[in-house]
Amino acid sequence: SRGACVLVCKNQTLPQSWAGTSHRGGYSHDAVVYALQTCGIRHIDTAKRYGCESLLQQAIRASGVRREELWITTKLWHSDYGYESTKRACLESCKRLGVEYLGMNLYIAHVLHLPGKH
Repeated sequence: SRGACVLVCKNQTLPQSWAGTSHRGGYSHDAVVYALQTCGIRHIDTAKRYGCESLLQQAIRASGVRREELWITTKLWHSDYGYESTKRACLESCKRLGVEYLGMNLYIAHVLHLPGKH
């Protein structure tokens, strides 16, 4: 089951329970599969910087959970700021994750870094 969700806009809900991933050294394939299959987790949060987007693709496939049931969030690193760079980085993340879209286009600036601002 999907568990509790929050309505974020018309016909779009965000699962309240989610699994966050970590840098590759802390990533666990078995833990992600378990969270999806057994705990009913349907929201996965990751980032290009963590180095595990392609590993998540494998875990999602291994879990047997359909893409339509998942809300996937990833993050934009400051080196990818700018319209074209952001678009390219988002598409590359989708490719690594093995998906055609992210959760309601949820793409977060990982660290807000404005050049010249401190």
